[in-house]
Amino acid sequence: MLYDQGPLFKGGEMPVLEVQATDRRKAGSLWLSRQAANVTSQDGEDGIIAEIFNIIQPRHKLCVEFGAHDGLSGSNSWQLIQRLGWNAMLIEADKTRFAELAARYANQPGVRALNKQVELEGENRIDNLLGSADLPTPDMMVIDVDGMDWHIWSSMVCRPLVVVVEFNHTVPNDVLFIQDPNPSLNQGSSLRAFIELGRQKGYELVATTITNAFFVVGELFGDFKIDDNGIDSMYFNEAWWSWIFQGYDGTLFLAGNNKLIWKNMLTIDPEDIQPLPHHLRKMGG
Repeated sequence: MLYDQGPLFKGGEMPVLEVQATDRRKAGSLWLSRQAANVTSQDGEDGIIAEIFNIIQPRHKLCVEFGAHDGLSGSNSWQLIQRLGWNAMLIEADKTRFAELAARYANQPGVRALNKQVELEGENRIDNLLGSADLPTPDMMVIDVDGMDWHIWSSMVCRPLVVVVEFNHTVPNDVLFIQDPNPSLNQGSSLRAFIELGRQKGYELVATTITNAFFVVGELFGDFKIDDNGIDSMYFNEAWWSWIFQGYDGTLFLAGNNKLIWKNMLTIDPEDIQPLPHHLRKMGG
C-alpha cells in the first residue's frame, strides 16, 4: 500500500513510503469472525454473538452492556433482548443518550436502564451494580466506554461466559498499550493488552471485528474448534496502523495511516512530528 507523505523538507522532497505488512491470519482461526452480520451492531457483532450462543448455552439469558448509547444505535444487545427474549442491564453515562435508552425500554420490565458511569471501585463498580440489582452473573458483558475498558474488565470479579470489549484498532498487533486509569482520558487499549488480560482472567479470544474482541471462558474455548487464536492468526488491520522510523540524520518518517481518524480524518503533517529543526537534522551528535 502506498502513502504519499508530502514534503518532508522545505526544499520540496516528497518521498513515497511503501508499507508491505504481512497478513498472517489463518482461515481456521477466522471462521467465527466470518459470521459477522448487523442487525443493530456496527461492524458485524450481532452475527458473531448469535453464533457464539448457538455453540454455548446461556445460563440466565442475561446480558449487560455499557456504554449502551440509546439502546439501539450500534447496540450489541438489542437483538438478544428483542428477538431472543433476553433480560438485560443497559448502562449509559450520557444523560441525553440515556433518556432515549430509558424511553425505548420503559415498557420492558426485563431491561434495567441505569444512568451511571461504571467505575473501578465503590457503588458504581460493575460487580456492585449487579449485586444491588440482585442480578446473577451475566452470560455476556459488553464493555464499550471509549477509554477505561481494560481497567474495568481488570477490576471485575464476576465471570460472564462471554466478554465483548472495544480495543483501539490503530495500535499494531506487536504493541501492548494500556491507557492510564483516568476516566477523563479517551485513548483505549490495544488488542494485545486485552488478550493478555483475558488469559490472566481465564478467557480466550474467539473472534474480532474491526474494533471489538470476543472472549469466552477458557473451559468453553474448545467448543469453538479454533486451533490457533494468537493475535496474528486472528487480526490484521494494516489500513489503520501507523509506523514511525528514524533517518540517520534524526528525521522521523511516518508510514502507513497518516490520518487522525477520530478527528475528522485530519492529515498528519510529518513536519509536525519532527523533534529536531531542519538545521539539526544531520549525522552526528
